Amino acid sequence: MRQIFTAFPYVEPPVPDLIAERVRAHARLLTLEPGDILKMPGELHHFYMVEEGVCGYFVAGVVFGHSRIMSLLPPKRTVADISVSTGRPCNIETRALTKAKAWACPAQFFKEEIFSNNALAELYYRLAVMKHESTVEGMVANFTLPPEQRLKILMMMLCTDAPQVKGDWHRVPYRLTAETMGLVVNLTRSNVSRQLSQWREAGLARKVGLDWELHEKLFSDIYDWQRDGALKKKLDV
Repeated sequence: MRQIFTAFPYVEPPVPDLIAERVRAHARLLTLEPGDILKMPGELHHFYMVEEGVCGYFVAGVVFGHSRIMSLLPPKRTVADISVSTGRPCNIETRALTKAKAWACPAQFFKEEIFSNNALAELYYRLAVMKHESTVEGMVANFTLPPEQRLKILMMMLCTDAPQVKGDWHRVPYRLTAETMGLVVNLTRSNVSRQLSQWREAGLARKVGLDWELHEKLFSDIYDWQRDGALKKKLDV
């Protein structure tokens, strides 16, 4: 699941509780429908924190004719915070992938609440590093791993973020379309649907109503350098 850093791919790390509490105290709550734009490219006057649902970072598709999702943003994930806090805009559009709620917080929040408090500034610095690591891990996974592994990792990340377990089965907590998942792991909608069907036939996936449930055996061959002790083995040598 992790090949280089300690942050996980595809799903952004959550904001620390202390910062999340400050955001809620200084922001206004927005309600979004699927497809609604939360943040426009280049925006610097507000940053956002997802409270409910899932949003996604969309990379512009002007080069290849279609957009891609750089990262998924479940609850407690921040949007445009690095751009706002550094004054450096980026060409990323954030859209709701499901019904969602998000806090909109003014840019001066960082100067007034974060950078004036050493403890909060240190927490935010760590978060900013982890966010970039997560993005790089996702890019590396899409470049180096076969399609099935990429989809497995995404599913495991979603299940880990909000686990709902019934025995050996994990329910995927967010109802994302095959097209959406494909935009994250660089697969077509049909390839994602085909892979889910193969897992279903193998007894590793099942549909319960509108929800997917996945057997934990599906994740048994996912590599993680921390869990598998790769670094420790190298140092011992």
